[in-house]
Amino acid sequence: MPSTRLLSVAFLIACSVLFCFSQQQKTGEARVDYLAADKLYAEAGKLSAAADNDPAAELLQEKLNRQALLFFRKVIADGSAPDTLLLHAYVKAGLICHYFDSLPAAYSFYNAALSLRPRLKTAPDSLFFKPTLFVGSIHYTRNLFDSALLFYKQAERIADKYPTPLEESERLYNRLGAMYFESGNYRMAGNYFQKALTLLSPANPSYRDLLVNYKMNIAANLVRTEDFQQAEAIYRSILSYNIHLNEINHNLGIIYLRSGNHNTALSFLRKVKYENKYAAVELNYNLAVAFSGLRQKDSTAYYVSRSASENKRLYGKRKNTAMALLYKFLGDEKMKDDDVPGALRLYHAALTESYPSFNDADIHSEPETFSGVISFTEVFSILTAKAAAFEKLYFTTGTQSDLVAAFRAYRAAFDLADYVAGTYNSDEARLFLNKSKYAVHDKAIQNSLTLYEKTKKKYYLDQAYLFDQRNKASALLLALQENNVLHNADITTEEAEQQALLRSAITRLSLKANRIEDPVSFNSISNEIREKEIALSRIKDRISEHVGLTDLESAVQIPHAVQIQQMLDDKTVLLSYHLSEKELLVFTISSNAFGYIKLPTDLSFQRNISLFISALHEQDPSRRYSGEGPASALYDQLIKPLLPRMGSAKRLIIIPDDELNYIPFEALQDEAGNYLVQNFSVQYRFSTALLNLKENRVSYGLVLAFAPFIGGKSGSFTALPYSKEEVSGLKGRLFMGAEATKKNFTENANRYPIVQLATHASANDSLPMQSYIAFNQGSSDSADENILYAQEIYNLRLDSINLVILSACETGLGKLVRGEGLMSITRAFSYAGCPNIITSLWKATDKTTAYLTQRLHVHLSEGYHKDIALQLAKTDLLNNKDISPSLKTPNYWAHLIFIGNYRAEKFRIGWGIWVTGIILAGLVIFVVIRKRSRKRTGATG
Repeated sequence: MPSTRLLSVAFLIACSVLFCFSQQQKTGEARVDYLAADKLYAEAGKLSAAADNDPAAELLQEKLNRQALLFFRKVIADGSAPDTLLLHAYVKAGLICHYFDSLPAAYSFYNAALSLRPRLKTAPDSLFFKPTLFVGSIHYTRNLFDSALLFYKQAERIADKYPTPLEESERLYNRLGAMYFESGNYRMAGNYFQKALTLLSPANPSYRDLLVNYKMNIAANLVRTEDFQQAEAIYRSILSYNIHLNEINHNLGIIYLRSGNHNTALSFLRKVKYENKYAAVELNYNLAVAFSGLRQKDSTAYYVSRSASENKRLYGKRKNTAMALLYKFLGDEKMKDDDVPGALRLYHAALTESYPSFNDADIHSEPETFSGVISFTEVFSILTAKAAAFEKLYFTTGTQSDLVAAFRAYRAAFDLADYVAGTYNSDEARLFLNKSKYAVHDKAIQNSLTLYEKTKKKYYLDQAYLFDQRNKASALLLALQENNVLHNADITTEEAEQQALLRSAITRLSLKANRIEDPVSFNSISNEIREKEIALSRIKDRISEHVGLTDLESAVQIPHAVQIQQMLDDKTVLLSYHLSEKELLVFTISSNAFGYIKLPTDLSFQRNISLFISALHEQDPSRRYSGEGPASALYDQLIKPLLPRMGSAKRLIIIPDDELNYIPFEALQDEAGNYLVQNFSVQYRFSTALLNLKENRVSYGLVLAFAPFIGGKSGSFTALPYSKEEVSGLKGRLFMGAEATKKNFTENANRYPIVQLATHASANDSLPMQSYIAFNQGSSDSADENILYAQEIYNLRLDSINLVILSACETGLGKLVRGEGLMSITRAFSYAGCPNIITSLWKATDKTTAYLTQRLHVHLSEGYHKDIALQLAKTDLLNNKDISPSLKTPNYWAHLIFIGNYRAEKFRIGWGIWVTGIILAGLVIFVVIRKRSRKRTGATG
């Protein structure tokens, strides 16, 4: 029995040895097959550059790749290869299938490679970079943008772990650029395209091909931002490579189409001879657009037919952007022919084609929500074109449902814009996006008002007001909401520090770049800025994942008119102005009424604004103030028609629009010559959405004040002798002269409820971020140490400040961005978290400024709200007999305005009333007690 058992054990051991030997032999065979495949694959790769221009080399490359694929398949099918070897075989088999455009097979191999990740826990992440990247690429090719972005972001996270760029990482950044390009975030698209170009190595076998490709993408991005001249220069610079000539000529044709030069566009488009049928679809569409511009209907119809038939053959029933563009173009053609019903059908087809998750066949329907990666430009233009078509149909038929359909399309377009803005992570990108809203917001407002006039439903009046507000300071509002979420979020110290350091570095480099004239140095700094912007974007993405910023757009809520009515006291009226080409529209909201008024405007209106501004900015003692005439004319246009709606109001909240941002309404004069400030306190707001913020902080407290130039001239800055008088006597911490440095400001600013800056400032209209506030240089050797630029203010956290007083000149001025307002130092402080700002619209004498701010502090300390305190300070100046009449014209006192939160005025009870009330209450109590005492006495008597 033991011997039998021993024999059995010996037999099992022998079988095990034979099995292990056979397995090792199989594994060895798998390695041999893999090495053979890999050698063929490498030889094929060496032929990549030659294959572009040599048919023989191309045939040999194909042959080598096919042989390599056979060996890789053998390794995979063998089943004995180790996981690491199997991973490489899967990836390279996928790459070869990708080379042959066998995307289903490639996709299968890449996913098989990724499925090995749980079994290869100790393997470096870099091994999974390529399959992750190329799965994303296949999703992108199939127009599955959400899935593509998911895999691209995973690949980016892998690449971020390695200091040296991984192979094919430039392809990743190029594709991420394409994703941002598709969604309309051209700032980030340009950053990624440039990064891809920077990482491209001349040693890459496909260097020339990829170089031209990436430069074409950069140029295409410039076309979208309407920088046609620079885009054309890039395209022409790469013609000499003699690569992708079809694509280059095609894009040059598109540039001339965009600029309306249809003949020149045709001259380039006719040079294009595509073998790629997908590209030919777009080419035929562009040819149709060119011939339409030349009013050649037969040729237009021919190329439309070719584009449509080729699209159907290639895409079948799959939705695609090319078909959406064609439907939109055909809809535009129908509108030219006054075939509005036909245009509507085509616009709706374009909408369902361009937005994958929208499938409603009813032309009166629109997407109710938006999600995922959306080609904003195309979908927004389709929605607004559809709205315009419904409006035109209404004015033909008078059918109210068509007007309602137009309203829904406009609302969907604005919802889309708000959604997309929430996905962007830069102020610049959002400002560019707002151009689209601004172009159509007047039509949306007028549509809603027409519906209100027809139906008398307050809903449509409220919607008209909301369309107006959605176009005002929306980029600033989103940034404030984002900052608020981030400041209250549970993010790590490391993330917060990284974000702050990157923002600071971007600001420093941007300011430096604007002072450099050497092109080489400028390009070097531009590359640094781009790298840091991409890094900042990644950090924001990581933070967004766990603080809910993905839903940020829904957090930006504009209060409805009825909500504002509930906020206002009975002495306040809100006036929101909207300027169109020939009309002034004003929404009026008080505690008991909500309405609007339309007033005609002409060239004299704009001329009076210009004359008024010029008069206010003039402070030559030898010249008489010349603003009375335009001030009176503007009062008649901006205020007088509204007086019947104001009742007994004494406080005005003004939401200005466009050029009205430049004027202080307080200085407007009625027919008797009285200034508006003598009858009303005035405060301004960028948007009513900011009125919804509750002011829980104290209205007055310790002051942090800076007066850097109390003595003689310092550098290029003149002395401000009255600035010492302006801040002296304030309770808090005062920095004057050499102590009033930028460093002391940044270290102390967020520790005090009130900050006052009595100093010089400068507004830069062409480069708003270069606007600045000046401090004393102190002991620093660098002149830059006394300049605080607007771009630096944006990076500060100043949300503990309740009021900042910028008595420095020009702090309220800046570049006007239509729909957003002035890109000023004031906006920078708002962005940094300051809810209330008293700012200056022009350079005024420091003598009257000092008087105004001193009186302002007096009235603030008495408990008056900020708008009323500033009104009282100004009327104090006007009523003060000790001040020369020459300093009482508005150019000396109207420069200071209040932009900030609203707080309802509570009834102020004087001491006499309190005493009288107490005496009366005592008498009542005495009488009641006496009566009760008598009743008790009678009951027992």
